[in-house]
Amino acid sequence: MANFLAPYCSPLRTALARTPTSGSMTSKPELLKRITVDDRVCKGKPVIRGMRITAQTVLEFLMAGTPEEEVLKQYPMLEREDLRSVQAVRVVAHGQ
Repeated sequence: MANFLAPYCSPLRTALARTPTSGSMTSKPELLKRITVDDRVCKGKPVIRGMRITAQTVLEFLMAGTPEEEVLKQYPMLEREDLRSVQAVRVVAHGQ
């Protein structure tokens, strides 16, 4: 599978650093808090809440048409807001 987020890792780090932290749980800034980038975890790829589940993996499932319920079943440690955060990161990474 293609690495959808690889070209955006640096811009993603910048976007995450500049994103304000105020807002409701469903706001993009709050959602983006769920995605972390740490060079010591998964070779610096964006991951969900520090777990070893890359945002890329979840995004690929969603973009392939896998229903959210199925993704949550396959990854029971994820929450629906984690899926929303991956989608928000895609928007930020593409500058939309």
